[in-house]
Amino acid sequence: MIKLGRNILMAACALLWLPGALVVQSFMRGHESATDPSALMSLVPIMPAGVPLVVACLVMRANGTRRAHWVSFAVLAPVTIIAGLAGGLLGPIGAFLYSSVVSLPAWAVALMMRLRARR
Repeated sequence: MIKLGRNILMAACALLWLPGALVVQSFMRGHESATDPSALMSLVPIMPAGVPLVVACLVMRANGTRRAHWVSFAVLAPVTIIAGLAGGLLGPIGAFLYSSVVSLPAWAVALMMRLRARR
């Protein structure tokens, strides 16, 4: 039961971290739309854009390297936010593609760690 709850929490965090960061960034810049419900609903299609980075970091964590997991997320999350903003100009698919490209270094590290663990 606890494992199911933890998996649901991880899935929610994977979906919500990027839209949440965009709302915080908008609020910090002083935009009135940061609290507008219709503006918040426009972020729903962007939710999956943060998933590739989170999954890559979780793969690293599953390999037993928590430090690499946190460092990768701390370095690539701000870049992913910028890529999500830039790709968002092309629509939700553009935001997802830009964010996925930015998460490629995390996937490369996860793959190298997995190959190294097999030796």
